Amino acid sequence: MHKDRLCKDTHELITVHMWVCSKEGYRSKKNIERIDRVHGPRGQIREGCQAAMKINFDKKKMLWVVTEFENHHCHKLLSGKHSQFLRSHRYVDDCDIAQVQSLGSVGVKTSQVMDHLLDQSGSYSAVGHTRKDLQNRLDTILSTVFFEDGSMGNLFWADEISRCDYRYFGDVMSFDTMYRTNSYNRPLVIFV
Repeated sequence: MHKDRLCKDTHELITVHMWVCSKEGYRSKKNIERIDRVHGPRGQIREGCQAAMKINFDKKKMLWVVTEFENHHCHKLLSGKHSQFLRSHRYVDDCDIAQVQSLGSVGVKTSQVMDHLLDQSGSYSAVGHTRKDLQNRLDTILSTVFFEDGSMGNLFWADEISRCDYRYFGDVMSFDTMYRTNSYNRPLVIFV
């Protein structure tokens, strides 16, 4: 399922919430038939499924009330043994992030940490997430610009001339001050 519609009143309080099947509707033709596409279109997963649930907030009773419910799916449902691959069932624990950060500080790649987690737990269902989920969560943490003490952590900057150069030449220049050599622990600034 995924969120479909959300309505708010004048005080910004949610009054209507609707969820639909992840295979609801069909992909827009304009996205399928694009001629400027670099890669081929993704596989079609939407099948026009009508399964949905709608809830409204009853202000008099101060309760959420189910006002619409359609549980008929027009497609085969996923078996229980594959449910760990649904986005709603995947979650990256803080202890897994701690392992990635700890092992990453000594040069172990995220994919290698994921292999280690799989060896420890025995299966993807026991791990609870994929390598991509782990990488995405780590990227989210690393993309935080400011730390708790107010110092800046990460910054992306591009001026108008850089954007213009990129449109003409397609090249990117990277200025990396985070790299540290292992032997002397001194910062090394790299222009790429």
